[in-house]
Amino acid sequence: MPSKAQPQDGERFRRAVGALARWASREDVRKRLHAGFDLPQTAWWLLQRVADEPSRGSDLAQWQGVDPSTITPQMQRLATAGLVERRRDPDDGRAFVWVATDRGQTALRTGQAAGALVFEEIIGEWSARDREAFLKALERFAGDLR
Repeated sequence: MPSKAQPQDGERFRRAVGALARWASREDVRKRLHAGFDLPQTAWWLLQRVADEPSRGSDLAQWQGVDPSTITPQMQRLATAGLVERRRDPDDGRAFVWVATDRGQTALRTGQAAGALVFEEIIGEWSARDREAFLKALERFAGDLR
């Protein structure tokens, strides 16, 4: 039977997640994580989403948990950078979906590879057992956030 979370566990998680968020938001780290592409983190998330699945603006807003009026300017910035484009929705010719362009796909792959290297540097000295246990717990935690 799993043990019950202790009251201090929530505070430990809060502090650890806060430290991770602060670290990831530092300019030097963001540049390394994103291979020099100067995009806000939200833009990377949106680019990843439309690369995985062409999406309507309203679906992106719901996915992000924001007002739909905030998505259009964000996607327009990505479009101006040549990373996404609007196309007719194949399921409803009256609507449009956002899709990643070839340049967007390339930027995403480059950023993902650079980001993976940053994390590999951090956990590179960990034992295989420690890495696997951490990754399994982190993936579970991330899944529970949904």
